[in-house]
Amino acid sequence: MRKNKWSKILIFGILTLIFILSSLNLVQAQANNQGKITAIVVQGNDNISMDLIISQIASNLGDVFSKENIERDLKAVYDLGYFKDVKIKLESFRDGYKVVFEVIENLPIKEINIEGNTVVSVEEMREVMVLQEGQIFCQKILKNDLERISQLYKDRGYLLINIKDINFDEEGKLWINISEGRLEKIVIEGNDKTKEKVITREIDIEPGDLFNFEKVKKSLQKIYNLG
Repeated sequence: MRKNKWSKILIFGILTLIFILSSLNLVQAQANNQGKITAIVVQGNDNISMDLIISQIASNLGDVFSKENIERDLKAVYDLGYFKDVKIKLESFRDGYKVVFEVIENLPIKEINIEGNTVVSVEEMREVMVLQEGQIFCQKILKNDLERISQLYKDRGYLLINIKDINFDEEGKLWINISEGRLEKIVIEGNDKTKEKVITREIDIEPGDLFNFEKVKKSLQKIYNLG
């Protein structure tokens, strides 16, 4: 009976030692960039394709584990824009290390709401946007969409367009708030010979108006023509 008891203790001790040594080897690999990558796994992607995620991972099977390279891979996956979070977990696997990319996907877009616009209609903006309701929210695609929206304004001379606020809430609603760029005041300087009211009447914009480069250019030409 006592012999069986000590046998169990010995077996338990050996298993514990193996586990400790395995854990130490894993930590040592992380610290010293030792050990080969024997598997790369992605978990948590329900909607975003595995192929797309894997295409961003530069590390390959058989590569020597490198903390720096794996961190670059993590950033590349996150920069796809489809994820709230990306984490990496290492596991011992087949005399090497399994690299597990754990991703948390963004919610699907339920609604897109645009506010603050008076010059460009919501319909015009939606026509140049790639993001649509039902798609997984993607920060990278949204950034490009906002650049296209800004260009709609700039093409019409509204150069002070600014995306004031962006919010994607827990209900899947995307809110885009636009500031079209209003003038606070107009300052006239250097008019030693011409009265200010003479110059002012040639200016086609007033404080409170939206800044428009074409109107400013025409106003400057009219002032120049005063001689």
